[in-house]
Amino acid sequence: MKWTEMLSCSESALREHYRAMRELAFNNGRMAQHCRPKSRTNRKLASQMGFLMRQVSMCENAADRRGVRLS
Repeated sequence: MKWTEMLSCSESALREHYRAMRELAFNNGRMAQHCRPKSRTNRKLASQMGFLMRQVSMCENAADRRGVRLS
């Protein structure tokens, strides 16, 4: 979801997107624990983790700006 969509979507949609991104980040971290440290797979997982954490941060900032509680 893009920043402008986060500012204009419903509160329930923002909460659902936030929850989904947190779950994906958790699963990504668990997968990275079982990879070799300098493997290609681990680098790819790290790149995906960067995207997921950016999404989480954007959701939190949009919720703060809108005055919405995510939990």
